[in-house]
Amino acid sequence: MRIRESIYNYILVAYLTLYSQTLFSQRSYYVDSERDGVLYVLNGKKREKLTKMQYGNTYFFKRGKIFHQKLDTYFPKDENTTKIIKIKAYGKGSVPIFSLYSELKSEDLLQIDGLWCVDLTKVNSLASNSDKFNIGFIKIDDKIIGGLKFDKNSLISDGEFCIENNLLFIKYSEEIKEKKVKIAYRINGIDLNNNIDIEDIVIEGAGGHGIQGVKKHSVHINRVYIREIGGSILPRFGSGSVRFGNGIEFWTGGINCTVENCMIEDVYDAALTIQGDANNMLFENIVFRNNKLKNNEQAFEFWTRGKNIIIRNCKFERNICKNSGLGWSHNVRPDKNVGFHILNYELNAVERSIWIKNNHFYKSNNGLIALFNYENDLRFFAKKNIIHDTSFPYNKIDSKKIQINSSSIQFKTLHDGFKLVK
Repeated sequence: MRIRESIYNYILVAYLTLYSQTLFSQRSYYVDSERDGVLYVLNGKKREKLTKMQYGNTYFFKRGKIFHQKLDTYFPKDENTTKIIKIKAYGKGSVPIFSLYSELKSEDLLQIDGLWCVDLTKVNSLASNSDKFNIGFIKIDDKIIGGLKFDKNSLISDGEFCIENNLLFIKYSEEIKEKKVKIAYRINGIDLNNNIDIEDIVIEGAGGHGIQGVKKHSVHINRVYIREIGGSILPRFGSGSVRFGNGIEFWTGGINCTVENCMIEDVYDAALTIQGDANNMLFENIVFRNNKLKNNEQAFEFWTRGKNIIIRNCKFERNICKNSGLGWSHNVRPDKNVGFHILNYELNAVERSIWIKNNHFYKSNNGLIALFNYENDLRFFAKKNIIHDTSFPYNKIDSKKIQINSSSIQFKTLHDGFKLVK
């Protein structure tokens, strides 16, 4: 009996020790300020620098604050763990803003040959050295100007800009020295980790993507407001003039990722997307649910290119989609025929399970759906979607851009999953 009691007591002590270590290793940090590019957390009556986040901890950011930070610079390396990093808000007021903008000072703006000129080497930014000369758009007060050109002589209309010899030239007829002038560089708002839960923040002013996850798993994004995103040049792609930028993108794979209750607007390309160009990709249990998507070039884009690709149980559901192709990027992009709510270029996948259901689609520029390289193949399943706008051609199919204009929308890809409400 004594031996049994000893073994029992040993196991009990070991369990309680492990439990207490787990319990007390999960800490909450309250980030309330930023100084000289460093975040500070409250520790009693003291403030301490936030260094690296740790799995298992929760990081609360103070409401009403604007943080000029790329949040993932504080993320640790991905670990093989079930613990989660949680990002939340605390206090009263509006949710905290993570702004990637660089705001110019009055003295940064000079006039040369009828153009506004900025020496980008003298502007502080969160962009890497290689990206300091890759700008997605400029915001002047509340107006986004995105007319990127590639030489100074091409600047003809207001709202156009270019970069030559590290100098930013802006065509703008009004005096802007007294205005708020902000630059969106080629930078992502957040590059995701595995096992992360983000809610109640704003991300703005990134010239790349709002949020991007590359082969990530166990991601939850809830009540995040993403705005004013994209437009930068995509490096090492095509002729060097292709622009990009999505709201939330899962690239080359993702497992168990949910994006819900978010607001995404004013994005150069798609608000939400799964896509990739690689072999052996797996997209599984990626869900976009209950989001409000407005003034983006597309609401939802999906495409894959490669071999042995699996898309399993992915959903775009209960979203509200408005004004696709009617945002700031449409008139400044080279291809003005992609302002659709749903866009798919191709889908090389041995298993395809994408559901588009219970969504509401309102006004768009070019139409409801664009499917390119279409060969009467099953791209997705549709169910109980509502179309509220009768003014656009509903579908554009294959690379020949054959338009299908029919209120019944009867073809293999969609079945009767869309109902027109007049």
